[in-house]
Amino acid sequence: MDKPLICYHTPSLSSFVKKDIEILETEYQVNVFLFASPKKWQTPIWFLKQLVFLLKNRKALTQICQFAGYHSFLPSIFSRLVGRKSIVVAGGTDCVSFPELGYGNFHKKLLGFFTCASFKLSDAIISVDESLIQTDSSYSTSHSSKQGIRIHCKQSTSDIEVIYNGYSSNFWQKLPESNLQGDIISVSAGLSERRRFILKGIDLLFELAVRKPEIKITVVGSHKLPEGIIKPANVTIVGNASPELLRELYSGHTYYAQLSISEGFPNAICEAMLCECIPIGSNVAAMPKIIGKEGYLLHKRSIDDLENLINLANKEWSMKSFSPRKRIMEHFSIETRKERMLEFIRNLHSAGLKN
Repeated sequence: MDKPLICYHTPSLSSFVKKDIEILETEYQVNVFLFASPKKWQTPIWFLKQLVFLLKNRKALTQICQFAGYHSFLPSIFSRLVGRKSIVVAGGTDCVSFPELGYGNFHKKLLGFFTCASFKLSDAIISVDESLIQTDSSYSTSHSSKQGIRIHCKQSTSDIEVIYNGYSSNFWQKLPESNLQGDIISVSAGLSERRRFILKGIDLLFELAVRKPEIKITVVGSHKLPEGIIKPANVTIVGNASPELLRELYSGHTYYAQLSISEGFPNAICEAMLCECIPIGSNVAAMPKIIGKEGYLLHKRSIDDLENLINLANKEWSMKSFSPRKRIMEHFSIETRKERMLEFIRNLHSAGLKN
């Protein structure tokens, strides 16, 4: 018997996208549309390509969009027209506006319009964390504090279901030996852009490295730094890394630092915790619930507070019994995400048949 068809729309094929596609493929035939539009003038062309894709796959039960944006607009409208269901998976940047950093869908009028329209038109929204619905963060006093779908898209009435990301403890586990040793590691893509360098808190780590030259810090994501940024001698820069290399890097470090101003449900900190790194995270988004009592929270974006927190961690870590791996396995497993996602989609289809 053939599996029911669903369509999946995404602007990238990152690791967490591939994981969700694998989950969906256990019960459905999944046809993927990659809306890869790196240049603004190409967006209308991609709309036409997407329309052709939608027409060819018009019998699909559901249109699922990873993130809201330009690529989620047509699937949401099309589903309404043909009497099918649509879901938007909200992940982070599509729920915020940081004009000071030029970050977030809602700091751009046109992109914000398409993002909000997608949320309104969809039958349901899956959010990776409650903070993406609505939050008021006091972490960075220099940046916007009120964020979330309900803040920037007030008229949206779509149902929102929170389903946390999930991780495989079979792959992400500490290796018995690693030649890539250090004290603190942090991972983020696109760090050659100044806005992302600041957004992800790498500027704080560089300041920490200057203050504490005895600490070895590894930053993964880009060999190229923003113009004018000087790398401290005790910082090692690693470019884009494969999962296998990341696992080895995590295994050779004591701490994982995620000092972001904005996040959804960050993957790297969870992967690092499975590899037994002690997490140090900013008090934003899902970070407090990810870390729990198995690491440290930076409550204010302050280099003085960060230095004090590192000093405290260095005093405590050898004496305290941290269980970062156990926390991720118990609360954020890939099996739980799979079960909840598939159940949610089944229920959505069942409700549609009743109506």
